[in-house]
Amino acid sequence: MNTLLQAQAASEAEYLEFCAENPDEMFEFINGEIVAMAGASHNHLLIAHNLTRELGNRLRKSGCMPFASDCKVKIGSHYFLPDVVVNCRRDNEAEFSQVIVIMEILSSSTRFTDLVTKLAAYRQLPTLQHYLVLEQRFVQAFLYSRADDWREHTFRSGTVALPALGVELVLDDVYEAAVFERKMWIVK
Repeated sequence: MNTLLQAQAASEAEYLEFCAENPDEMFEFINGEIVAMAGASHNHLLIAHNLTRELGNRLRKSGCMPFASDCKVKIGSHYFLPDVVVNCRRDNEAEFSQVIVIMEILSSSTRFTDLVTKLAAYRQLPTLQHYLVLEQRFVQAFLYSRADDWREHTFRSGTVALPALGVELVLDDVYEAAVFERKMWIVK
């Protein structure tokens, strides 16, 4: 969930200063706006944890590592905080420079930003090979890959291949322990 903090445009320097003054909170910087990142739902946290665990196990000794939540990805003057990134360089900062995969978990408040704004921005990262977007209310993933000219591929079961990492993610493992609300339809 995102909350806009500032109605007027801020500079990149103002954003960085604002973050330094508020180290216990998370903010993105999109189109000159400082955006507060709200707390995540149980499913969101669980899916991010499962992704990080599965990727961490599969990428051992590869030189690449998954990171969740607190890592900034800078693209131009934008700063994003993806839910999970896979970085293949040992950066000492919380800002990552060699991101191979970015993953976002959708919520109703971030859907447009994740599927439109961030997709357009992430495609500009020269090292990015895959952008994986996951629903949290039901099992569904959208994969965009550089090698496939960023076309969308939708998955509702089975595995999602990330060839740039030599990894396949099993959706049952990614969504393990997630609880989905069942909608009941009453037909008269």
